[in-house]
Amino acid sequence: MRTQRGAHPRLGATDVCPFVPLAGMTLTEAAEEAERLAQEAAQKLGLPVYLYEANAHTPERKNLAFIRRGEYESLPQKLAELPPDLGPRAFSPDVAKTGATVIGARNFLIAFNVSLNTRDVAAAKEIAAVLREKNGGLPAVKAIGWLMPGYDCAQVSFNLTDYQKTGLAAVREAAKQQAEKRGLAVTGSELIGLAPEEALLNAGRFYAPRLTDKTALLKTAVRELGLNKIRPFDFRKRILEYLLFIKRL
Repeated sequence: MRTQRGAHPRLGATDVCPFVPLAGMTLTEAAEEAERLAQEAAQKLGLPVYLYEANAHTPERKNLAFIRRGEYESLPQKLAELPPDLGPRAFSPDVAKTGATVIGARNFLIAFNVSLNTRDVAAAKEIAAVLREKNGGLPAVKAIGWLMPGYDCAQVSFNLTDYQKTGLAAVREAAKQQAEKRGLAVTGSELIGLAPEEALLNAGRFYAPRLTDKTALLKTAVRELGLNKIRPFDFRKRILEYLLFIKRL
């Protein structure tokens, strides 16, 4: 941790550990499990642990970005000024090796990246700043801009913390609008990890409100969002319920 550098914000080697109820469990039950892990991480591993989302003890600590602000490099001051909920509060040699961790239960988060026809990271960061919720942008949306060397383009990386409030289509169209204001274009998008079926069905309905067939709606969502621009999109591997065999296509 003392030498690591990267594009993504981080507070420690295990930056964040979310507990997400998928089926047969409530958010409250997930929070109880998260609390147990947090206690063990603090007691057995000696990690400073911050509790967030459903486990947060104060409103501001619900927000991961608030806890993570300043990242690993801020820990010597953070541990004193914003003490962890559990575990050590001093920046010891052991803590310097591990950093801190953030644990809590939350609803499903969709990680969704939108690619631009430019390598200009500043433009991606501008778009992210306009669209993130905390700056008055889209509800339940977090965003950062970065360069993806493997794709030879800048991306706006979104976290949708409640896809029922702001869905994939709304994010994609907002990013497209902001890109066009800067003389740029959206060239495609990708899911990082999985998405619930309903999130893609909602996107299909956005673009084709008269469609009712589920498969047609899913195909419409993939096409219009540009989810197959970078690599083929396999429903069985990218939709949560299909991968876990809760539902079948």
